[in-house]
Amino acid sequence: MTAMTSKTAIGIAAAVLAMTSLAPSAQAATLPITEDFTVDCATGPDQSQTCWLGHWTFFSDPPEVVHARFTASPEHCSGIRAHIFYENQQEKTMVLKPGASTGVLVFHRNHYPGDKDYPSDQGVFITADGIKGGCNTGTLQSFGGKVEVW
Repeated sequence: MTAMTSKTAIGIAAAVLAMTSLAPSAQAATLPITEDFTVDCATGPDQSQTCWLGHWTFFSDPPEVVHARFTASPEHCSGIRAHIFYENQQEKTMVLKPGASTGVLVFHRNHYPGDKDYPSDQGVFITADGIKGGCNTGTLQSFGGKVEVW
């Protein structure tokens, strides 16, 4: 049996952490939803501005039009590039300073050819890239804020 290298161990740990953080933290809720959250970004030998982890807000029985708003935490010490996804497809990307909001984002429910019943649980996923400045010297350690979905 060969010894596991530290690079391999870090890679395995990062993969496990990513899989567990993508899982929903609770059962799907009904709209409207307001949640405060913080995401600790995985750091390793290849530290970067990209946070490979993120925050899911799951809800059941989505309407035809879903509205969402993300407000970056005022506790941030630098800006972020926020990526907001709906149905793992529709992405809105915005640069936000600490405490700034995306404003109201509008997402339209997708209808898939041949599907009579739409999947009942959907979600909004938020992740971020760091922007160098303030306390950010080249690696995004964490990000957070408030997400509202209705």
